[in-house]
Amino acid sequence: MNKENWEEEILNSLHGLQRAKPDPKLYAQIRDRIFDGRRVLPRTYVLMTAACLALLLFANLQVLQRPQKQSSSQVSSYSLDNTNFNLYP
Repeated sequence: MNKENWEEEILNSLHGLQRAKPDPKLYAQIRDRIFDGRRVLPRTYVLMTAACLALLLFANLQVLQRPQKQSSSQVSSYSLDNTNFNLYP
């Protein structure tokens, strides 16, 4: 009997509850904090990104300015070796 009363007591404890109501100014405060003109990213992140991009650009320019080695033969290293390329053995 005590267990039944305990269950009813718990189920009845939810009666009369209301949904939480936020402060009417809360949304305005959140919006003002986001868009108040502050930097979204810290300065260190922006500087590190710029340094990485500059390093990548410098490396690409160095590779492009390196003189190309001319091979003495006209055969490409990617050409197929027809003697060893047997599709149907």
